[in-house]
Amino acid sequence: YFFTLVPTVVSKLGEVRKEGYQYSVTEHLRHLPPNSALGLPGVYLHYDVSPVKVEEVERRETWGMFATTVAAVFGGSVAFWRMIDRAAFSRIGGDRLG
Repeated sequence: YFFTLVPTVVSKLGEVRKEGYQYSVTEHLRHLPPNSALGLPGVYLHYDVSPVKVEEVERRETWGMFATTVAAVFGGSVAFWRMIDRAAFSRIGGDRLG
């Protein structure tokens, strides 16, 4: 079994900051034929503490940040569909005016 521990800090609005750990477990299984010299049967435990710390922070966005995000999504969508339109139009050999 391989265990990985990741230090974690969770900060939510109106609550006390909580520190703890997240973990993941990976199981590796190897079948040995009877009377083989490939290894000894057993249970091996390996653990690792990650050098990276995860911080989860909950915050409220202002209306200005929300408006900027909506404008960015809209602008990206327009740019994407213009590229698709230009590629499709040039593929059929059309020539645009303007």
